[in-house]
Amino acid sequence: RDTVSREMGHIALGITHGGIKEILGYKIAPNESSEIWKELLTDLKSRGLENVSLFCTDGLSGMKNVINEPF
Repeated sequence: RDTVSREMGHIALGITHGGIKEILGYKIAPNESSEIWKELLTDLKSRGLENVSLFCTDGLSGMKNVINEPF
């Protein structure tokens, strides 16, 4: 882009059984949306993410459906 503007960082953080935190993936977009999260979660699933025990979100509308699609 040719201008400076606000961007939203969407970060998927995982915690292993040993308690180690790992960044699983991220996307940068102009705003927060369930569509961006859908892209991110679909990418994680296609790269082999399995056995997710818990999702913590900030209450963004539509997240339950976004999570249920790939997982």
